[in-house]
Amino acid sequence: MRDVESLGKTFRSTHLNLLLSSLSPDDTHTNMSPSKFIKIAIVGTGLIGPRHAEAIINEPSTVLACIVDPSPAAEAVAEKLKCALYKSVKAMLASSDKPDAALVCTPNHTHVSISKELLEGGVHVLCEKPISVDVASGQELVNIPKS
Repeated sequence: MRDVESLGKTFRSTHLNLLLSSLSPDDTHTNMSPSKFIKIAIVGTGLIGPRHAEAIINEPSTVLACIVDPSPAAEAVAEKLKCALYKSVKAMLASSDKPDAALVCTPNHTHVSISKELLEGGVHVLCEKPISVDVASGQELVNIPKS
């Protein structure tokens, strides 16, 4: 069991490092935090979301900005993680907790619409696999122009 847990931590660390490699505190993107920390949100608090949140909390160059999830169970997760909770991406984007980046950890069929909303809101995105349930909807993300 310990080997599986270790592998999971390595996988989450790799995900986070992948996201961080596309960002840096001196990133010229207009929505980057001026501080030395990269603000990251977790969208979805099912099985993997809280695990990614723990990886963010344990990474010295990042801060968990908030979590986004409409589920009543998300309140307990936000309380445990000591972070803000938003019921929608729209509410989060309008808040003072708007992150530099977000990890999308929601059901597969929501990946495209949520990622698209985040990208259009100026937030860098790392999406859990699969990125989409079909090629056509995945192409929508590829076609979003970079800001």
